[in-house]
Amino acid sequence: KTTKCDDEKFIMEKEKKKEQLVNESSMTHRETAELKGVERSSKSAEEALQLARLTMDNVVDAVYWMDSKARIVDVNETACCMLGYTREELMRLTLWDIDPAYPREYWEQSWSKGTQGGLTHAETLHRRKDGSVFPVEITSKPIWFGGKVLHVAVARDITERKQAEEALQESEERYRRLVE
Repeated sequence: KTTKCDDEKFIMEKEKKKEQLVNESSMTHRETAELKGVERSSKSAEEALQLARLTMDNVVDAVYWMDSKARIVDVNETACCMLGYTREELMRLTLWDIDPAYPREYWEQSWSKGTQGGLTHAETLHRRKDGSVFPVEITSKPIWFGGKVLHVAVARDITERKQAEEALQESEERYRRLVE
């Protein structure tokens, strides 16, 4: 036989449990909402990263990221197509594998100048995987990433421009000979 006091205790305990469940439920809803917010932020950051990679892979110029030893640490898809290598193959190479004539002293000067924030420009030749060469114009700039300096180099194939310059020179030479 239960007493009125026991009944009241039972009801109070039941109410406490009910209140506790409501509080836990509210916390779960809050935590769930926060978790969904984090997931949305994470998804948004991931999408932004994918968009950045997609953009870099589809620009018309080759882009290389190199460390202080002139090792290629990353490239865009255009660089792969331009040189005929896969991304993984290029990331095992150095600057001198694609430009053997590039003076090592110039790299060192360029590196020290570049780490001070300056842009460097150069015209040189790049060698494709098949051994053929083509002229490129390089613009390089240092960037800080992961606590270290990398150089980002943008290489533009200037084959057409060089051909146009040669054709103009030949035309000027023919005209000069004709006038003489």
